[in-house]
Amino acid sequence: MTNILLVEDNLGFRELIREHLVESNLKVRLIEANNPIEGLQLLTKHKYNFEFIICDFFLPIQNGTDFLDIAKSHNKSIKCLLISADEYLKNKSSPNIDKFFVKSDVESLIKYLQSNCLTAF
Repeated sequence: MTNILLVEDNLGFRELIREHLVESNLKVRLIEANNPIEGLQLLTKHKYNFEFIICDFFLPIQNGTDFLDIAKSHNKSIKCLLISADEYLKNKSSPNIDKFFVKSDVESLIKYLQSNCLTAF
């Protein structure tokens, strides 16, 4: 089973991701955080044992890039996926972002997970 941490403050978008994952039939365990502080608490509680982090860029307290930098510093093998409604952020440079997705294209995110879940271990 693939463990995924979703850090997203928009409940509706978290529900959308959850629904798409269920429909995809991927064997994943999705853990959700509403903000970076909750995300960090979950990361430490689960000893950074996530294969993927899906993180929104615009979050309260801290932006997604900074959060992913912290997560990756503790576990280099975590695949860090940045999401945003702002497609111009796809050019946001950070060595800790493995892939960027626009929120309006959830299908591409799910396809990426489908093709990478088996190789994430």
